[in-house]
Amino acid sequence: LSAALAAAGGGDASFGMGEVKELADAGGPGGTGFSFDDIAIDRAGIRLAEAAAASAPDGLGQVAEGLGAENWFTPPIEGLASFMSQAEFERRFGDVDSAVYRDQLAVIDARIDALPLYAR
Repeated sequence: LSAALAAAGGGDASFGMGEVKELADAGGPGGTGFSFDDIAIDRAGIRLAEAAAASAPDGLGQVAEGLGAENWFTPPIEGLASFMSQAEFERRFGDVDSAVYRDQLAVIDARIDALPLYAR
């Protein structure tokens, strides 16, 4: 979904929607909590859409070849904080403008950069 949203409206808009969804999950009744594993998959989808757009039309075959295995385009999520309530998210990360939050996004982006689809 993030890839499709990024293709239609841009990566920033797609990421913003995913971020809002996670914040709602953390604070809303019946929400599952804020999860950086979901954020990681959102960012991976955006990166995939960006790679496909940058490769079009000549390099699309190479991008498509990289889609053979899920671990080629989705980062490992082990160790990422998940299912955090709003209070826990605020205690650990403050808000989405904090340095510690941006640091966590940098960790996720580094995992995406190391994926076989992008590392070759």
